[in-house]
Amino acid sequence: MTGASSVMVAREAQWNPSIFRQEGKYPALKVVKDYIKYAVDYDNQFANTKYCVQQLMVGKSDEPEYMRLLKSQTLREMCAIWKMEDYFDSVNKERKEVEKVYKHRVEAVKKLKMDDGSTLYRIHLRYDKKNYNSLMTPKVALSEWCQTNKLDLPVYSMDENADRLYQATVKVDGEYFSSTCWEKNKRFTEHGAAMVCLRIKGAHDGSLDTNLEHKNVQGKDLAQKTEPEDRLQSSATGS
Repeated sequence: MTGASSVMVAREAQWNPSIFRQEGKYPALKVVKDYIKYAVDYDNQFANTKYCVQQLMVGKSDEPEYMRLLKSQTLREMCAIWKMEDYFDSVNKERKEVEKVYKHRVEAVKKLKMDDGSTLYRIHLRYDKKNYNSLMTPKVALSEWCQTNKLDLPVYSMDENADRLYQATVKVDGEYFSSTCWEKNKRFTEHGAAMVCLRIKGAHDGSLDTNLEHKNVQGKDLAQKTEPEDRLQSSATGS
């Protein structure tokens, strides 16, 4: 009647994405385990992973694995249901080693001179929500640092690119600070700018990682690590 040559049922693809294989669908158990493996590899958010696995197990709510899935509170607990906890541990250990090296390296600081004589500092730092609690974020830490040092509170501005990604700049004591990372979340990029400022000032950014060294990279050390960039207009900060 409609002239359509085929029909695609989206829900079936959600329950078993392998429906598109020319050789036929994979068993549900393999699909679940493969998805969890991807979730571990890419450090996917637990709540989202749990929801997706529930969709993959539609019609299997009476199975013991499904009941254990509902009770799981962490990605590792979910992995244990299908005897994948060793895989989770190995990937997590490798990830922590990489993060340890990354966190303890001295970031290259880009120091830009503005036309009005002010300075913009930029570092490649990305805010990761899981490293902070809701009461002490980089923005909160920066505000407290300003109050302690009897400075005006931070002033944030925002840039948006063609892909609708955001990059914040924060002004503190006549200087500007920004992360080179672009984010989908405006609040996250403001936290990133606050992290850069605190890192430059040698202050703690509120991270739960008490082993992270926060080194002051101003002055002589900054000159050694600075990467040259073109002179920018003051309007780049949104001020």
